[in-house]
Order: sequence, then C-alpha cells, then structure tokens
Amino acid sequence: MTEDRAVEVARVYDAAGLSVCRYGADPCPINAPGTYTAVLDGTYPFPGSRAGVAVLDRASNAGCLETGIGLHQGDLSTVGQYDCLALDAPQGARIAALTPRSSSGVAVDVDVLDRDGTAQCNASELGSGDCELAGAAPFRALVHT
Repeated sequence: MTEDRAVEVARVYDAAGLSVCRYGADPCPINAPGTYTAVLDGTYPFPGSRAGVAVLDRASNAGCLETGIGLHQGDLSTVGQYDCLALDAPQGARIAALTPRSSSGVAVDVDVLDRDGTAQCNASELGSGDCELAGAAPFRALVHT
C-alpha cells in the first residue's frame, strides 16, 4: 500500500491462467466477460475479504446518479469508493468540473466516459475546461478517491 493508501493489483489472470494485466496497471482493463482471478500484493489492507476490490463495467450506466448541469455535492468517505454520475450533456458538448481543494486528506479524481466506456477526459482536462465530449452519448463521470 502506498502513502496515499492506494493498493496496486499484483496480477490478474483469466480462466485459462493467462495474465490479463501487469503489475501496477491502473485501471486493469478486462476486455471480455468471464471469470478472472486477482492476486494482490502483500500490502493489501483487506485480508480475508473482497471488500476492497472494485470491478467496474466502464460501459454501463447501471447505478449512476442522474445529475443536471450545475453543482453536485457528494460524499466520498471510503478509500477506493467510486460514484457514478450520469451527465446530461450531448455529444460535442464542452464541459468543466472542479474538485475540492481542501485539507480533508481525500484526493478526488474524475474520469468522464462515453456510452462504450471510452475515456473522454480526466480531472486535469475537466479542471482546465478543456473536455470535449467527442464519443457517443450518454456520458458519465466516475468520481473516486
């Protein structure tokens, strides 16, 4: 575990035992449905539990909170927590987002994805107002610690 409490996946294997992603890949892309095994490094903070492993379908809006244009306030209180926000913006729109710059000790990151789970922009591009939604709608923002 690093100083910012990030845990790196050591290896992910498919059902045939073949390596899907290498050490430290973030995120670890899994491109086909199936059964996978994650072997975590020795610093994993949740021994005997799967509570800390997050598997997300980046091409799914399931569980996303519908948001309008404007201010959204959320509560990221758990290390590794993800919140999904469905964005009400059409293809070709330019969007911006600001993340808090407080001393709460929680570092927030935002990734904007299109309908297919393709990354459209990251927190840096959002913060500078340089995020154009070039992919296919609907779009969603994954907000995470």
